Amino acid sequence: MKLMFLSLLSAVAITAIGMVSTAHAQVYRAEIIGVEPIYQTEYINTPIEKCEIVQVPVYGRTGQGASGLDVIGGALLGGLFGKAITDKDEGAVAGGLIGGAIAAEAGKGQRVIVGYQNQRQCNIVDNWTTQRNITHYNITYKWESVRATSKVYEPYLVGDYIPISVNINLVGELYD
Repeated sequence: MKLMFLSLLSAVAITAIGMVSTAHAQVYRAEIIGVEPIYQTEYINTPIEKCEIVQVPVYGRTGQGASGLDVIGGALLGGLFGKAITDKDEGAVAGGLIGGAIAAEAGKGQRVIVGYQNQRQCNIVDNWTTQRNITHYNITYKWESVRATSKVYEPYLVGDYIPISVNINLVGELYD
């Protein structure tokens, strides 16, 4: 187990030395010459209650209502017709009940709008707003005569200095 750990440690060390020797990285300080905040628009719904005063109809009847005499008269006429049609006392009773009910209903009149009253009615409605949030910054910086742009999340200012890494690598081979 100890031998395996030492072998693994040696492999990591050799790899790290090889990477450092080929990268030739140096750390320098570059001056920020431009900062551009990048925004994203969010749509936010905050429902609200909206109320208003509306006029609603008030209903009534056109008739004054049937008087007791009207109901009795309808019952008597209904009883006479019931007896005449069926020639039985039960027919007279049924006719009397039906005649009285018809007279009472006819005295009510029709249902009509007799006025209006104010009433408060409320509904929940959508209330959409927009909000702009900074998601990141595009900074432009200069080192020597080289300019570069990067995306960052820190709010840097123009004139600030930031650490940069400069790597020099061979791109191709030279021929004689």
